[in-house]
Amino acid sequence: LGAAAAVFRGDMKAIVLQRRDARALAFSCFKTHFAASHRDWTYHPAALAARLDALRRLTDHWLPHPNLRPVVFEDLLADPAAVITDLLENFLHLPPHPDCLDPARNPLPFRTPA
Repeated sequence: LGAAAAVFRGDMKAIVLQRRDARALAFSCFKTHFAASHRDWTYHPAALAARLDALRRLTDHWLPHPNLRPVVFEDLLADPAAVITDLLENFLHLPPHPDCLDPARNPLPFRTPA
């Protein structure tokens, strides 16, 4: 919690928090090969549940903060244009940009276990 508080006191004034269905998140962690990165807890259901519960409690604690904006992953999948436009305009106070709505235009490599 102290690290998060320090972030809000520094120059960083906006953090987007992706929230996801707990079952989908647990399955994603469980099926991803994290052993090389010392995340062995992802292979043990009780340990995985404990980590995800701790993450939920921590994010629930910080959600009332005005500089933290939750984005529900399933909402992003269902209507990316609406979620991204809302995030840009109403949270970051930035104009929408077409590149934000077309990730295929990004030439850089992108990897995620999700």
